Amino acid sequence: MAPPAALWFVQIEAQFHNNRISSDNSKFNAIIAALDPEILNEVSDLVQTPPVTDKYPAFKKQLIGRFTESKERQLNKLITSLELGDRRPSSLLREMRRLAGENVPDDMLSTIWMSKMQNHVRGILSSSLDITALSKIADNMSTAPNLVFAAEVNECRNINSLDQRLTEVESALSSLTTLVQSLKVGQNISQTQS
Repeated sequence: MAPPAALWFVQIEAQFHNNRISSDNSKFNAIIAALDPEILNEVSDLVQTPPVTDKYPAFKKQLIGRFTESKERQLNKLITSLELGDRRPSSLLREMRRLAGENVPDDMLSTIWMSKMQNHVRGILSSSLDITALSKIADNMSTAPNLVFAAEVNECRNINSLDQRLTEVESALSSLTTLVQSLKVGQNISQTQS
């Protein structure tokens, strides 16, 4: 995924700073030289007829405007086409936050993000933790999807319920162990009597 145009300008401006490039013409020419030919073709009108002054700020504004998705398109992508795939849940959350910008409140973003998670992850994460903490837990869970997850018990809201279920499982396991042992003893006694 290519970085958005505004992020590309952050990177290029850091290079301007490091190389002490400050004149408008030098910045404009450096941008033209750095552009991919395909993108250069898209902005040929700006390159061929730049303004007389403030070339760089005008070019930057136009380039960002042309290559940044509209808010509607970003929201549509956020809701419909983003999938977890093989990336980590926290990576998906970062991309969703970038697309959402200031337009989507965290609770709505949390709901959309949660809908993209695998069922076993979603079941464990359905709590009132904040979305960033949930994404970290989901990262841990996603690395071993076929295991039973102990999702950082100290962060889970229903710790008493988890402890109670664990006690019930331990009790059931103990009962099964006792039953198996008694069956073995009974089998040994019947074999001895035979």
